[in-house]
Amino acid sequence: MTPEFIARIHADPSRARTFAFGLVALAVAEGRGWLDAAVPGQGGSVLALALDDLDARNPHLRAGPACAGDGGSEPDARAGAEFLAWARAQRLEREAPLVAYEIAALALGVELPGVILRSLREARPGPDAVVFETPDGGGYATAFLQDYHPGWQGRSILGASTDHGERLAGLVAALRTGSLRADGSVVRLAPDQPDPPLPPIDLVVIYNPPAWLGDPAAIRRRFPAPAAILA
Repeated sequence: MTPEFIARIHADPSRARTFAFGLVALAVAEGRGWLDAAVPGQGGSVLALALDDLDARNPHLRAGPACAGDGGSEPDARAGAEFLAWARAQRLEREAPLVAYEIAALALGVELPGVILRSLREARPGPDAVVFETPDGGGYATAFLQDYHPGWQGRSILGASTDHGERLAGLVAALRTGSLRADGSVVRLAPDQPDPPLPPIDLVVIYNPPAWLGDPAAIRRRFPAPAAILA
């Protein structure tokens, strides 16, 4: 069930959730200095334009009315402004990236399975390692991996097979790189389309994979790498 303070943002519960996620991402982007100026907190059209601008900078976020597919309906002005004020009040730029991620996931209404923290703690990604996370974990395991191994400054590639998975993965990619610029870190995967070309992978993180990816052995064959962990 959609919480009332999110449901008031839009008559369509799905769009309300998506706008709420976008407003959390907007608060994170403002707080971390990724935008030129803070967005005025009033006016549905102002918020809609701000969310579309967010998508223009990082299309994986898919949070603005232009992504709605229903004529681009805007968020309710008052409810949207109130939610943005709440998100700003959390001062997410002062918190660990995982905090921002979990609030964004709650806004979307995404319930991910628990992460096996031991496997992530015991992983040994080299400082320049390329890590691939299977869909549709939305980057959650990768965020933990970064938290446990701050010396890992290599590349993360996040698989996504749903819109929500892509949105969350886009946010994780932004939090890792400190920029809204889409850099190829998020790749869409589906059972009926070829896999996108990937660079050589050093570590595969198997977390919340869809059934069509197969069991862990099948995933390792599909994405060959020297090491893999179940997260």
